Amino acid sequence: TYFYKEPVFSYEIPEGYTVESTPEHINLSLPDQAGSFRFMVIVDGNKISLRSQLSINKPIFYQAEYANLKDFFDKIVAKHAQQIVLKKS
Repeated sequence: TYFYKEPVFSYEIPEGYTVESTPEHINLSLPDQAGSFRFMVIVDGNKISLRSQLSINKPIFYQAEYANLKDFFDKIVAKHAQQIVLKKS
């Protein structure tokens, strides 16, 4: 693996608020296992954990692969832009 990143972020839900919605979990893969992306949000009591894992498994991508690579990263950016919505309880 040439690039691997798996940050885990933890947030505490403020008192008086509940989670209304979270982004759905996603698993993406590039053709020929050239890369993968996993994203999940877990709500447990008053805690929210967000995990985002990106793995790139080859050092060089050829011009013919750029369309797949661009689509892959567009989906990653779109997923990271989704919001966790809280509501006052």
